[in-house]
Amino acid sequence: EEWYPSAKSAIRFMFAVDKDGDGLPDVHGGNHYLDGWPMEGAAPHVSSYWLATLKVAERMAEKQGDSAFAEECRSRYAKASQSIERKLWNPRVGSYLLYNDTASGKKSDTVVCDQLIGEMHARLLGFSGVLPPKRVRTVLATLERLNVATTPYGIRLATRPDGGEDTEGFYSPFMIPSYSTLAVATVMLRSADPHFKKLGLEIVRRTWHNLVIRQNMAWDHPCMVNVDGTRAWGLEYYHDTMLWAFPMAVLGQDVHSVCSPGGFIERVRRAAGRSQK
Repeated sequence: EEWYPSAKSAIRFMFAVDKDGDGLPDVHGGNHYLDGWPMEGAAPHVSSYWLATLKVAERMAEKQGDSAFAEECRSRYAKASQSIERKLWNPRVGSYLLYNDTASGKKSDTVVCDQLIGEMHARLLGFSGVLPPKRVRTVLATLERLNVATTPYGIRLATRPDGGEDTEGFYSPFMIPSYSTLAVATVMLRSADPHFKKLGLEIVRRTWHNLVIRQNMAWDHPCMVNVDGTRAWGLEYYHDTMLWAFPMAVLGQDVHSVCSPGGFIERVRRAAGRSQK
């Protein structure tokens, strides 16, 4: 009850970031977390994240009895869902565009694995998903063909539709061990397709085996990793902390179930307690 007004204000601020009224936050230059690309208009890593955010905001509003704000979130979610499909889906490649500014015509069809990050968050928070299931399956197949096939050490952040490097942004040749990798792997593990379930586990195994065993970097992971598995640049410990979200996907559970009495977290704590006695 103390925190809800602040969260609601933050969501309302994001409403103001949608200047063209399509229901999606606008990106300009590097005002997003993949700031190595100068983007304009709508972008799938921001847009899918936004859909998951609206789902959470709606649920919070309902629990607080704020029916008006819950309805506003539902309405904006409906518009945002339509806009993502209309503005960003690229049937020729089987992927969402990297970004698209319909006003200027500036866009990119580079395939980025972070386009599914909102899907990951939604599923870990107990929602069924935010993107059409058929689209998700198509994107997973495209990512396997392009982003996974171009490195034996995880999943490449982005490639061109022909498998080449995107020279517009400096992130294309790299891999991000945490959220970019886990977003794809988590969604794969939630798939009904046994092939994708197996591949999701393998992507994470390859990533952390390379970091911890092959490169001997258990605690000092780089921010970015080259496609040959070597350190690119930066220093990030949070890759290890984000990895703790992955057991939820492996177990087919969400935040609520793993935090419940008798859940995964309690079992880990009990095991740790026994080991100290």
